[in-house]
Parts: sequence; C-alpha cells; structure tokens
Amino acid sequence: MPGGAGPGRERGALRSTPRPIPPLASGRRILLADADAFYVAVARLMDPHGAGRARLLIVGGTAKGRGVVTSGSYEARQYGVRSAITSRSP
Repeated sequence: MPGGAGPGRERGALRSTPRPIPPLASGRRILLADADAFYVAVARLMDPHGAGRARLLIVGGTAKGRGVVTSGSYEARQYGVRSAITSRSP
C-alpha cells in the first residue's frame, strides 16, 4: 500500500528507498518524525513476539502504582490510548 501501512509494517515506518525531500522556496527542508512510532518500532525489534498487537511503552509506576504512557503503537491508538495518559487510575 503506497504511503500507508502494509502487513507487518508500522504506518510511517521508514521505506527502504526514501523519497527525496523537496526544498521550500527559502531553500530549507522540513522533516517530521513520529517519535512514538520510532520508539514502538525499536521495542518491536527488541521483542518481536507482539508484532501486529497493540503495544504501549510506560515509564514510572509500580505494580500497584501508576505510570505514564510515553508511546503507543498505531494499534493501541485505535483503542483511544494516547501519549501522556496515566496507565492506572489512582
């Protein structure tokens, strides 16, 4: 699927042949990187068993406490999970 997510590929993942970024009239170029997708992709490389499933990266918190979602996969976003929300109610 051109420009979209394909099987086993996170939407916005790097392509094997990147497209050139055209310069603006000022000669500058703007690049937008989805850091959430990057962090989730790194986590999937480290543990590929959950490929295609919703994945969250949470910092802080304990088994009885709460943490904060730092990154969520596109699959998790379909369930309404976003970055900076708490992982457990107080």
